[in-house]
Amino acid sequence: MKGINLRKNIHIYFLSSILVTISYSLPHSILTVLFIAKGISLSQILMIQSAYSLAVMLFEFPSGVTADIFSKKDMYLISKSLLIILYIIIIYSNSFWLLYLAWFIYGIATAFDSGTIDADLVNQIKESKNIELSSFIATDSRLSILSLLIGSTTGSIFYLYFGTGIYFLSILFCMLAIIITFFFFQESTIQKEVKNPRINDFKKHILKGFKELKNSNMMRFVIILEFLTQIFFQTHFQLWQAFLIEKDIPSTLFSLFYILFQVVALISYSIDSHKITALAKFKLYSIPLGFLPLVFLSNKPYIYIPVYILYVFLFYIIQFILKKYYTQIVSKDTISSLISFKATISRLGSMITLFLLSIFANFIPASSLIISSFIFTFFSLTLGIAIFMKKYNSYTN
Repeated sequence: MKGINLRKNIHIYFLSSILVTISYSLPHSILTVLFIAKGISLSQILMIQSAYSLAVMLFEFPSGVTADIFSKKDMYLISKSLLIILYIIIIYSNSFWLLYLAWFIYGIATAFDSGTIDADLVNQIKESKNIELSSFIATDSRLSILSLLIGSTTGSIFYLYFGTGIYFLSILFCMLAIIITFFFFQESTIQKEVKNPRINDFKKHILKGFKELKNSNMMRFVIILEFLTQIFFQTHFQLWQAFLIEKDIPSTLFSLFYILFQVVALISYSIDSHKITALAKFKLYSIPLGFLPLVFLSNKPYIYIPVYILYVFLFYIIQFILKKYYTQIVSKDTISSLISFKATISRLGSMITLFLLSIFANFIPASSLIISSFIFTFFSLTLGIAIFMKKYNSYTN
């Protein structure tokens, strides 16, 4: 860390992250409309989206190992360069297969981004006594949500005037992020012992990471709990609109609900970490709280909407706790590969949940799916977190 200005690095990272997040969130609220305008059918849209998940599954863990051995900064810059390729293809192509390729590239870019300069900053913060890791994670999450809101809101407006031309803005923001990071972010050299790594070096590093995972009960706990949270989040992300439709909520209000959910996430990341721990200890194990989703059977919005929002708030807090502890206990040498491994397992949980939801949705109403999923996830996590807090209590103090 000698010669590295940590606070400057953090500010550069935050600025770069804001620019990149806005760049890819500009089309978020109008992506389906954009695809249809290109002559892509709904079934083809789903296939294109699946290319993203496939690429992330294939490349996320290998990219984490590569980032540990090579340069985290270089992997980050490659990731953003791939985003620019994605944007260019979207601007100029109406071909299904080229768009499928574009989303596969998008998945690779996301995979390459996992455990890069953010992981390097975590290592730098761990060596510093002046900055709290939980504060960095919370600020990063808050800025990400704000950037998503800014990007998706302005993108929906700009699309009315510029169509796919909004992706030129995406390219501009992404290029600015690349330039800022390339010239101003100072990378640490913790993992730079091997200059020309071979296959054996990759094997040794993978084995080293799995050995660390094997020897850490807490890391395995966090990964399992993260896997379980995906049952809630994927149910929420995929079914909240169907749930509101079932409740006869006008679709014109959906954008307000989207913003509301983002604000809830923002608030959850703004709570002091010590208060979060207290909340987890004293509020999470209430049996009545676990069965609250049963009120979703009601047709009165003033009853089921507050409970739904409460659950979204609660699970974002759980997600924050898990992210905080995992980054604290993972070692500096394997941080990228093990963060990527956790993300891969989490994504596997997402895909399994999506697969099951796609089956059950054929004969079970959205409200019933949400009720059963929320209750199951709550009590599964309650049991897991009870063990988590008991075993890890000494570390949190």
